[in-house]
Amino acid sequence: MAVSVLEKQGISQILVALHNWKETRKANMTDLKKLVKAHNQTIQADIILLKRMGLVDDEKAKKLPYEHTVWLTAKGQEVAMYLFSAGQLLDSSQPKQEFSS
Repeated sequence: MAVSVLEKQGISQILVALHNWKETRKANMTDLKKLVKAHNQTIQADIILLKRMGLVDDEKAKKLPYEHTVWLTAKGQEVAMYLFSAGQLLDSSQPKQEFSS
């Protein structure tokens, strides 16, 4: 089931990172590595899965510097929006801890 793929931490992080990334919502591999804090091989494997699911599309430059750009599809934008909203809801429902001095 597709939901089990989203359970993988890197997958959801890539989707949310692209959702929040600039106005273009396009990022290269260097950007994603910084945003997701994962190895290139892990990110590339996750992108392959996301492409199979129709959530991202990508383009690899044919000339130097061989930049690999990734962006959300319309379906990916919708899924990323739900993940982002769920994250905000979970963050806001965290009980506030009181600190005593």
